[in-house]
Amino acid sequence: QNSRPGQLPLPTIPAMASSGVAMSHGYWVITLAILQVAWAQRGHSGRVFLAADSSHLQYTGRHAMNGTQAMWQWQGTKVGMRLSCTSAINVTLEAHLRVPHMPDIDKYAWMLDGVQVSTVSLPASYQTPPQYVVAPLDLSFGIDLIGEHTVELVKISEALSVPCLWSLADGLDPTTFEGFSLPAECRPLEPPTRPSRRLEFVGDSITCGFGNLAQNAGDEIKCSVPPVGWRDYEDFTRAMPTLAGSAFGAEVHTECISQVGVMRNGDTTTKTTDHNMSHYIHGALLTRHGAQWDYSSWTPDVLVVNLGTNDYDISQFVGLQPSYDDFQAHYTAFLKDLVSRYEGRLSALVVACGPMMTKQCPAVKQTSEAIATAPSALKVQYVDLRLPSSQLVCIWHPNVAGHHAMVEQLKPAIGELTGWAPGLEEAVLV
Repeated sequence: QNSRPGQLPLPTIPAMASSGVAMSHGYWVITLAILQVAWAQRGHSGRVFLAADSSHLQYTGRHAMNGTQAMWQWQGTKVGMRLSCTSAINVTLEAHLRVPHMPDIDKYAWMLDGVQVSTVSLPASYQTPPQYVVAPLDLSFGIDLIGEHTVELVKISEALSVPCLWSLADGLDPTTFEGFSLPAECRPLEPPTRPSRRLEFVGDSITCGFGNLAQNAGDEIKCSVPPVGWRDYEDFTRAMPTLAGSAFGAEVHTECISQVGVMRNGDTTTKTTDHNMSHYIHGALLTRHGAQWDYSSWTPDVLVVNLGTNDYDISQFVGLQPSYDDFQAHYTAFLKDLVSRYEGRLSALVVACGPMMTKQCPAVKQTSEAIATAPSALKVQYVDLRLPSSQLVCIWHPNVAGHHAMVEQLKPAIGELTGWAPGLEEAVLV
């Protein structure tokens, strides 16, 4: 039987020669099923396949399981495992994925013991059904897998179908992760220990790290062209949520969409749209709204929300911006609804504004004050994020230095709300 791309080949059952032995059809069905299950664990050349539902794998970030497969779309979602390898010769680790249709063109980072060692940009797919691909872990000279290690595959670019298509993206396929393929020289271990601290970030392109890799005028042009430029100049491992998680030693969940707003999006041609952040925020996935996120499964110590830029950035020049009263009312309702999903378990909220523009910030601050005075035990802080123009590069988005600076501005608020003392941010290599 032939294999499909991205899947280990299944063994072929040889035809029985006529020998007078009557073999029932049911016998062969059972035999083939047994062999297929065995081959799913160990393929040709002794390679081991760990399906996405393996107990050896650990997921961080919103995702949805579909049988033995995992589906994801939110920025920063990752799957990790610990493994022990006895050799460095011909040792390759592979991720098996099903790529969604254009304009989704994902980019991933391979992390080895918390350090980024390589990135993989998946090819554009124009196929129906989605294309199967294998993403190998490429190690630089001098780096190997001998001994015990933690390996993670992290989604470091957005699901671009949403900010490119909005309502037309509803129902589109997410990325599907089928599993890891390991060489015989490696064996999986128990999953890594999760951090006890938790941070969650909700926002727009600023939170996603849009264009954060842009460094000069040439990059400013290339980074602004969707979808390839958006993907190539975005790296979530160098964005504010990841950097803040590293600074505090916290596990991070992030829900962000470029161009998204509270009432309207950056490219909305009317004063309001139904496909604002409220349309997406409660989903485990972005385009399959039947997969809702289970808020009881994970509660952050601090929730950081930064929305409102896209309600006012372009709209203020064409007369489509919301009034401050309308914006504040909608933002307050959005935050109250989001906080309520945690059913009293959420203890701290940071409401941030900036740094691309500040026109909306007085209304954002008033929104934070309205949430703070609500009858609950929730602690709330407001933070103004401000950056020099030298750190606003790709369509005025923060570069890597700007993301580091925003983390420094958030640290006092997070520290005060939690009592945490930030440490040194871990190095992230490319």
